Amino acid sequence: MNYKQYFLVVVIGLIALSLFAIMYTWFWYSPTPCSNFKSIDASITIESAPRPIIGLNTDTNSLAFGTLSPTAMVKRSIIVNYSHEATVQVMMTGPLASWVTITPDQFNLPAAENKEVDFFISVPADTSDGSYNGTTLFCFRE
Repeated sequence: MNYKQYFLVVVIGLIALSLFAIMYTWFWYSPTPCSNFKSIDASITIESAPRPIIGLNTDTNSLAFGTLSPTAMVKRSIIVNYSHEATVQVMMTGPLASWVTITPDQFNLPAAENKEVDFFISVPADTSDGSYNGTTLFCFRE
């Protein structure tokens, strides 16, 4: 790895760390702090090919979007539940954050009920092949 590549990796890492710190601070020090805070790892693999790729991943322990080609779009869903009535806020941090739209990203959740949250990912056309990760954050405010 040459100096420019190393520098770029360090800068991207610092930006990702800074975004995570900002989001974590926002969750922690908001007017109504999180009663409970959960996170789920998110990942995607980008692979350019002559024909578009939409590979599925059925992993239930993380939000894995599978293998996609640049310009591909896919949806994954998570069922959210909580033992108490709460307002839930959902967000994504890391390199995937700008590619993901979360619907709904904030909602009221009655005690012991389920709510489906959809994650739509749209891979930019200029994305390089490789693996990209992020973290999905759930803030529960009772």
